[in-house]
Amino acid sequence: MKEAMPQSQRFQRIHRLTRGADFERAYQTGRLIQNEHFRIYVLGQEEGSPPRLGLSVTKRLGKANVRNRLKRWIREWFRTHKEELSNLALVVQPKPPAARLDHKALLESAQRLIASLK
Repeated sequence: MKEAMPQSQRFQRIHRLTRGADFERAYQTGRLIQNEHFRIYVLGQEEGSPPRLGLSVTKRLGKANVRNRLKRWIREWFRTHKEELSNLALVVQPKPPAARLDHKALLESAQRLIASLK
């Protein structure tokens, strides 16, 4: 039987962008950073607010299993780098070349992109 993940390791609701208005605000007023694999809209939040992640994955990336795998890997990257992203809201849009990457290369590409923010 699968062991339950500790509460601190889960992708909790407070770390998600859920409303369409939040996505629109990120698109309209957020800073766009991108590379060959990702387009990320970065929106600053109030001091002390938790980092938040929104995913926008289109069908152009492939079948459902490919899109779901990409989303899982992006959430994993976000979960392991939450401390670096405090007071930020991110909307991540993978580009079609991201579907061909392996797990390690995808995480490195995302990390390089976020490192360019600093």
